[in-house]
Amino acid sequence: EIVDHKFSPMFGGERAVKISGELAGYYRETAKRQGCAFLDAASVTMPGAEDSVHLDPEGHRVFAEAVTEKLREILRERKEIKMSSLYKEIKRRYEVWRENALQDPELVQELEEMAGNPDKITDAFYQNLSFGTGGLRGVIGAGTNRMNIYTVGKASQGLADYINRNFYGTDRRIAVSYDSRIKSSLFARRAAEVFAANGIRVFIYSELMPTPMLSWAVRRLHCAAGVMVTASHNPAQYNG
Repeated sequence: EIVDHKFSPMFGGERAVKISGELAGYYRETAKRQGCAFLDAASVTMPGAEDSVHLDPEGHRVFAEAVTEKLREILRERKEIKMSSLYKEIKRRYEVWRENALQDPELVQELEEMAGNPDKITDAFYQNLSFGTGGLRGVIGAGTNRMNIYTVGKASQGLADYINRNFYGTDRRIAVSYDSRIKSSLFARRAAEVFAANGIRVFIYSELMPTPMLSWAVRRLHCAAGVMVTASHNPAQYNG
């Protein structure tokens, strides 16, 4: 930690820089390696006191460079530590999925192919897929940051909890529809299974339908909510 950084008239107009005692030696050695001359190379070290290192103009230049490099080194170390801790959690999530996410063969294969690739593992697991203006939407694939039967099931459970807290008896109804996108019918069935498991009556179309048909079903069947599996205008690898 740099305690103070200031230039002040001292010792016949020369400038002094006050720094913490821990770093003073580092800066002094750096300047010596660069061949800089000190007006006063000695320092007084006392408990709780700072060293005063008095430098000539060239020493000031080296000091500034040393400060910059030291701060960059500290920031790099902190970032590496933070990223290391974060990746441990990401890797833990990946291993949980690799061991337990066995219901979709395509996801099993993708998880196996990720092994040994930190970049792919991080991209797939560094966050939970979140709701945006277009609903829950993302790239289809394995991971908490992807659209798959597990993220769909998790979101469906959340909606089921809401319905069961706020609606009663025969009002607990949900309509489900899906379009022609990749795995839309699979995701729709998974959502319907979760709702049914929570005691909610589910109305699901037997074939793909456009979004307005879901709106009609919600009103016509007096549902508390409706789920449309679609990713609208997004690229083909997306669903939502």
